[in-house]
Amino acid sequence: MALQGLEDKSQVLTASVFWNFTWKDEIFRWDHYLEYKNISRLTVKASDVWVPEIYIVNSIKDMPIRSNGDNKEYVIVKSNGYVTWFPAKELQTSCSVDVSKYPFDTQACSIIMESWYHDNKSFFLHTIGSGIDLSGVHFVENGEWDILNLSAYPYQNRDYADNASAYSFYNRRSSGIFYKYK
Repeated sequence: MALQGLEDKSQVLTASVFWNFTWKDEIFRWDHYLEYKNISRLTVKASDVWVPEIYIVNSIKDMPIRSNGDNKEYVIVKSNGYVTWFPAKELQTSCSVDVSKYPFDTQACSIIMESWYHDNKSFFLHTIGSGIDLSGVHFVENGEWDILNLSAYPYQNRDYADNASAYSFYNRRSSGIFYKYK
């Protein structure tokens, strides 16, 4: 939604983001034509259903994406079993900054998310399409930075303890170019 800034001295990227997570949960299937007065979709509190535990690994504060029980997050449950969660968050992540070409430097920062408590037999993070869209409606321009490229890379890592299971993580890489005189 917004790239607030990149502090070169502290090497911290600050951004407001809005995610769209979708999964299928067989518990939430119903025939909306025959049951429940043709209701095919419900909006319920995220605290009332299963929502994946996903963490921003390189966050410098507040690693979980899910908010801490304030009951302000919701999910959309559809009769076909698909559940969609739209968490929004202000992130502060670490980003290695190279100012050797200042004021015309280009920086590449990553936002790394992982699901620590689910192996890839039950849960897998992957992207749909490019995985990242800048919303023309919601995106707020930054006065110093332009975003040149956004790309997403889903990965699978082996479990360090037993090497028998794997878990997935997702690396969102964003690049911006700094214009001193913008």
